[in-house]
Amino acid sequence: MGFWLEIVTLIVPGFNDSRAELGAIAKFIASVSTEIPWHVTAFHPEYKMTSPEATSAATVLAIVEIGREAG
Repeated sequence: MGFWLEIVTLIVPGFNDSRAELGAIAKFIASVSTEIPWHVTAFHPEYKMTSPEATSAATVLAIVEIGREAG
């Protein structure tokens, strides 16, 4: 169609970091197209949002596996 789409998801602990929710996101993206890049970014508490804690590297790596499983 002549355009490029990428999706970015900010992972905030306790808000949207459940395996079920992330799995649903990954499956939806893959159902549209497995060619859509899905970027996940770690939350870092700063400025006016100083909680919750930062997203751990282990959580980000687990999400990589969720994405791979979805395609």
